[in-house]
Amino acid sequence: MPDTIRIKTLRRAAKLLVLALASLLLLSCGYSVIKSSGIDSVSIGRIENLTSEAGVEDRLMRILAEEITKNGIRIDQAAEHVIEGSIKGFFLNSLSETNELATTYELVVQGVFTLVYPDGRRRDLPGGGKYIVTFSSVGSLKLVLAYKQRATETALRNMSEEIAASLLYIR
Repeated sequence: MPDTIRIKTLRRAAKLLVLALASLLLLSCGYSVIKSSGIDSVSIGRIENLTSEAGVEDRLMRILAEEITKNGIRIDQAAEHVIEGSIKGFFLNSLSETNELATTYELVVQGVFTLVYPDGRRRDLPGGGKYIVTFSSVGSLKLVLAYKQRATETALRNMSEEIAASLLYIR
């Protein structure tokens, strides 16, 4: 009987050791709970469109709100922290042609964004810079415009993801 108790005790100890080692391994591999920066809600203030692309600021505001809420931060018009910015560039360039028709395009979106604190201080946010999306189309103008819309959505989403993620790490 004492050997049975000793074996059970050794098995329990082995299980606890394996569990402890697995926990240690997970923690040392970078898995952790992200601690909030203290910003639990933001307001999206004025997003200025300095380009000739109509409505791009409205699309950015919608996508930015989606990405911020995905990161666990509420959008609240009464929030003390406000995101402001401007879209400074929106360019569609032709990269290649076939039979004098453009077939590959490059869409470039540029922006600058800041976080305004309750005391009026301002902090530049990542998410500015250039976001470039390429696409190909050899069809009708309607098809080219549809691909342009999809590329615009991708560029604005990439921009918004970077802005939203930066809110998690602000101290």
